Amino acid sequence: MSKLRILTMVVALTMLLAASAAAAQQARPIDHMTAYMVYQKLSGEPTDFEGIARQLHRVRSAPPAQEARVQAEAVAALRRFYASADPEVTYVLQTRTRMTYVHGSGRLDVQLFSGDLVMRMDAFGQQDEWMISGTQNRARYLRNLTFINDAEARFVPIDDARMAPVVLAPNQPETVFHNIIAEVRFRIVEAAPHQEEWRKSLQVMIESVTYHNRSAGLIGQRWPLPASPIPVAAAEIPETRQAALEYNDVLGFYLLHKKAGTTPDFAALAQMTRAVQQAPQFEKAAVAAAEAARMQRDFEATDPEATYLVNLESMLIYELEDEHFRARSLAPDRVLHIRPLGGLGAQGRLASGANERAWLAHLTLDNASRYEVIPLPRAVAADMPEVFQRGQVLAVLGIEMKAVGAGPATREAPVGTLRMEIQAIHLHPSRRGGARAAVNWPFTDPVVR
Repeated sequence: MSKLRILTMVVALTMLLAASAAAAQQARPIDHMTAYMVYQKLSGEPTDFEGIARQLHRVRSAPPAQEARVQAEAVAALRRFYASADPEVTYVLQTRTRMTYVHGSGRLDVQLFSGDLVMRMDAFGQQDEWMISGTQNRARYLRNLTFINDAEARFVPIDDARMAPVVLAPNQPETVFHNIIAEVRFRIVEAAPHQEEWRKSLQVMIESVTYHNRSAGLIGQRWPLPASPIPVAAAEIPETRQAALEYNDVLGFYLLHKKAGTTPDFAALAQMTRAVQQAPQFEKAAVAAAEAARMQRDFEATDPEATYLVNLESMLIYELEDEHFRARSLAPDRVLHIRPLGGLGAQGRLASGANERAWLAHLTLDNASRYEVIPLPRAVAADMPEVFQRGQVLAVLGIEMKAVGAGPATREAPVGTLRMEIQAIHLHPSRRGGARAAVNWPFTDPVVR
């Protein structure tokens, strides 16, 4: 064999290996359908391809003679989506976000990774071909992307001197840049099931993020951050546990009745729903019966022993001499109102005024005093710009709580009082407090007492 041929074979093999390596490093764009199907594969939950296909707008709107064929084609396509969904590859997504620069902080704060945003994937609400009409009908197919290491990706270090050319209002404490495209490269770690369909998620680990500033004018021209991947450190994968259920006023109303050993008047509640109010006169009775049955099912499915999560915005006041914060929302006399009518489907005057007051209940946190004070050393608090300047900071308290009993009805709460106990509190900076509130935020672990 000639040297030329051997050299040609070596060059060809080298090019093939290089192409293979490049292909291996190529991240696959993720879309809403892929996210749904990957979740289904990882979780092992059954996928009702036929049931999904029957709900598709294109199947429901097909002429009767073609409906069976259109449905069969949709089922076959859904099965192909499922077969091609690969949990092992590296994925990439592009999304718009904003960055906030607190002057002199030496970093950019990325809203996408602030911990209070949900990357919701709506497989059957994006494309006409795969559209299921109605938000409630699609809710069972929603899946979320949860970034395990979002805290490691949140802040991008930047030299303050390099930010000076794009800070157009240096007298303001912070500058917000809106036209930022984040290209996030990640791998899928696991599926996180949940009792509530819309809270099921894929837990993903970010590998790198590339930022592109699409701003026009001087900001776009002078943007100092290079459009190259920024590696993101991995984080410990959290232990899988039963997540707290999202609390709402309807759940509070049902929990109160369960703890009191009573049953709501579903027939009376059904008469107030918009479905009954808008139904033709000859169909009102049937619609009212269906609405009452729906409420009955939801009531029976409510778990009085589960842990529930409610988010309360609260001002944290720093008491300098005692070196601790005091959370206003956890004051001993604080009462939360339970207004169930809107969530049950009542509308207009039936959900307001005297009628609303007749169905009003209260919620109390029996052990709130144990969580009202949150210790923090003075030196740590002084590193928080909002606290240093104003002695306070606006926060969101994620309160995990369990129902422990029911109190009697009062004039202010004719239905009664739901007694809850706090299990844990998660503290996050409020977005309404601006980016300065998040600077040097010290609370990373839940408070449990």
